[in-house]
Amino acid sequence: MTRLKDEVVALIASRSFGVLTSHGASGWPHSTVVWLDCDSEHVLVNTRISRLHYVNLQVNARCALVVLDNSNPYHYCAIRALLDATVEGAEAAEHIHALCFSYRDEPYHTAHPNDRVILRLAPVWQRNCWSHRARRTAEQTDEID
Repeated sequence: MTRLKDEVVALIASRSFGVLTSHGASGWPHSTVVWLDCDSEHVLVNTRISRLHYVNLQVNARCALVVLDNSNPYHYCAIRALLDATVEGAEAAEHIHALCFSYRDEPYHTAHPNDRVILRLAPVWQRNCWSHRARRTAEQTDEID
């Protein structure tokens, strides 16, 4: 397990969306857009226990995450991680409300707050990707003007 890079923590803290990819029993990947949170060592994903990615991670703890910068989709980070632990109960219910306030500025509305679980994902590999494509496009625009 490696510690999250400062740039990754900052990107997650900026209310960026993530794409979580897990693998099902059939071997096919399953990708889902998720809200993210983190501590210094784990990416935290709050989900329902009935979601396919939760079920997949119980069988195969390996997953991948892509975190996209909301202001520039060419700026993102890629993370490979292992499910390290899950947290259920009141802590998971409080966490989804905090995430909802972070992303939507309102409490989370659900009829079943007790079916929530926090996935504590431990990174084993991470990479910041600052694409040069956006920069080249700007430079090419300058040349045309």
